[in-house]
Amino acid sequence: NETESFKRLWSTVSNSWINNEKRVSTFNSANKILEEENFKNWDEATNEWLNRSRGIFEYNSNQMRTLIITQIWDFPANSWLNIQKETNDFDSNNNEILSLISIWKTTSNVWEGYERTSRTYDQNNNELGYFIERWSTADNDWRNRTLADKIYDAANNLLEYTVQVWDIPNNVWINSSKRTRTYNANNYITTYIEQTWDAIINEWLNVHYELNTYDANNNEIENLTQLWDNNANNWRNHRIRNRTYDNLNNEIELLVRFWDVSSSEWKNNGKVTHVFDSHNNLIEKSSMDWNNNLNDFEPTSLDLFEYNTNNDLIADERYFNWESNNGAFGVGVRREYKCTQIPLQTEMPEMKTELTVYPNPLSAGDALQIKSAKTGSFQLYDLNGKICLNGTLEKGNNTLETHNLQQGMYFLIMENDYSKLIVQ
Repeated sequence: NETESFKRLWSTVSNSWINNEKRVSTFNSANKILEEENFKNWDEATNEWLNRSRGIFEYNSNQMRTLIITQIWDFPANSWLNIQKETNDFDSNNNEILSLISIWKTTSNVWEGYERTSRTYDQNNNELGYFIERWSTADNDWRNRTLADKIYDAANNLLEYTVQVWDIPNNVWINSSKRTRTYNANNYITTYIEQTWDAIINEWLNVHYELNTYDANNNEIENLTQLWDNNANNWRNHRIRNRTYDNLNNEIELLVRFWDVSSSEWKNNGKVTHVFDSHNNLIEKSSMDWNNNLNDFEPTSLDLFEYNTNNDLIADERYFNWESNNGAFGVGVRREYKCTQIPLQTEMPEMKTELTVYPNPLSAGDALQIKSAKTGSFQLYDLNGKICLNGTLEKGNNTLETHNLQQGMYFLIMENDYSKLIVQ
């Protein structure tokens, strides 16, 4: 388990790395679950780490997370201040059936409900839908907000996902969005369509279309995106991404091109290359943008990763701000990580991850496909320990929207399973 991670910034004044941020994680040695995460900032004036925020976690007997409390450090009071609390209930199959988010009211020193989500499942533990309510202080009651329904095929692949929103003036549910998918014989998504509801004509309107092509190893080699052209009343090319892989199925290059309407041809936009070591660890990622003046790709960033003999990530470096005149990057940041192994009880079985994420690396803003062997809650952490996304994964194939994720490394945690994700 990673118990400490540090972020240092390069100082041009002292010509050395200086402390910036630190994350301290506390685990229960008996069952290897996270109990607390503390985030600190370095104070140059006092030369010490100062508290910034922390998360406190509790679990049920099945090690399902039932409580998350978020706090920030109150410097005037020299104590922790409550911010948000999330409680979760689960059924006998460890499916999350109720989630309640509460906000701390500093005026009355009590927790007040903010959002409540209930979920239902089929006999295969696929989530059939969810119902979201928001607390109304004016009504002093819960108010309808979102209603979702999901349809699956015999292989538990999500075929259709429809969302409705509550129309407050008319007190009725109205359609909002719909997403439909098709799959190949290996249960990988081949087509994806997004539609939005037009309340004036009472019809679904096309918005977004994707077509995926795979190689014999089920690696995505091409992703074609098209947008609906209302004037022409048909699909129009928008973007195409082509990926190449080595003989170990590691992605070694991603080429991105956009459709030029005036010339009716694909134009280069960006390229990302990856280098792996003999243990399949990513050790270098180079990002480049197309420069029309040079008629060639030009570097935009370079990421380097270091590992110990156990293949644990111990440091990474990121360089950016390419200076064409000097042929070098102008800024660099290095982060180092401390990994501590906690002994387990001898009767505990070895944990095997039941999560598969693809594509990995993932292009920023694209949808992430997650294949899970079971249904349960998940959290997506960045390297600073911040929870960037959370929710529920169904057994089988899932699609996760990642529009708010920045480039970098992330960790997808689902109970005791995890998977590493690179966003480029």
